[in-house]
Amino acid sequence: MNKKDTIEIYRRRIAAAVEYINLHLDEELELVDIAAVANFSPYHFHRIFKAFRGEPLGSYVSRLRVETAAHLLVLREAAGTGTKADRRAGSLYLRRVYRAVSGNNRRGFFRRGSIRYPRYPQAARNSGGAR
Repeated sequence: MNKKDTIEIYRRRIAAAVEYINLHLDEELELVDIAAVANFSPYHFHRIFKAFRGEPLGSYVSRLRVETAAHLLVLREAAGTGTKADRRAGSLYLRRVYRAVSGNNRRGFFRRGSIRYPRYPQAARNSGGAR
């Protein structure tokens, strides 16, 4: 097996782990369980995941959860459900979490229609793996 084959196998295993994370995002996720889905040891999985995704597993999961919550809040605001106080409290909380996750204090990030996380370079996240 050459390096190209190994990278492709790892890419498929990481894709399986990402799929598992997406399906279980609202549950407590354990490194051991996610690594088992990808058929890696927890230590090796954490290293490989960061190399392929461009960010550590914990940051990746936190970012996905914040993005999901923000999108749900935006949908709720668009639908006009909930009281104004509920929407404001949710918005303030997500801004604080967003700042913690992204390292960026951007007021009104909901109004922009998309959320960006500058801590990890976009190129690293889009590359899909180590070279």
